Amino acid sequence: VSDLQLTASADHFYRLSAGVFPLVTDCFPLSVPAKTETPVALIGFNLPPDAAAVVKAGEGGEAPVPIEPAVLRSRRPLAVLVVPGDAAAEVEPNDAPPSATRVAAPGYAHGRIGAPGDADLFAFESAAGQAWVIETAGARRGSPIDTRLEVLSSDGRPIPRVQLHAVRDSYLTFRGI
Repeated sequence: VSDLQLTASADHFYRLSAGVFPLVTDCFPLSVPAKTETPVALIGFNLPPDAAAVVKAGEGGEAPVPIEPAVLRSRRPLAVLVVPGDAAAEVEPNDAPPSATRVAAPGYAHGRIGAPGDADLFAFESAAGQAWVIETAGARRGSPIDTRLEVLSSDGRPIPRVQLHAVRDSYLTFRGI
């Protein structure tokens, strides 16, 4: 252990832990329904296969995930989002539009990318001209996922968000890269 800034004083202190101890790094799902007690799976190292905690959710916002410090360690306090109503859980296989997991919109869903190349598709009703906000919360909640979001029609074709076209003569030619 050393200091990257190559300085030292009585104020430079640390604690080192080494061993085979249970360490909780995250939990799943990342949201729970409001005003319920919901079990969430604990994720980490050296945990028993059925490691879980029960989250007591209030009206909204966030709810802490209780971790027993005498049994489990965690680097940071864990919390889940509290949402109105139930969230849809992705069900495999859902990699193609016909087998997409149905989501009531407006609503919420949660899932896991189980293997490289896995894609989770969710289906919801929409009409032309509606302005939708669709967002993911993975990395912001501690997951290593770097999500890519694409909106498809019911037959699997991408729905364009923006279509550029020249409105007057120009020396520039816009083309796809």
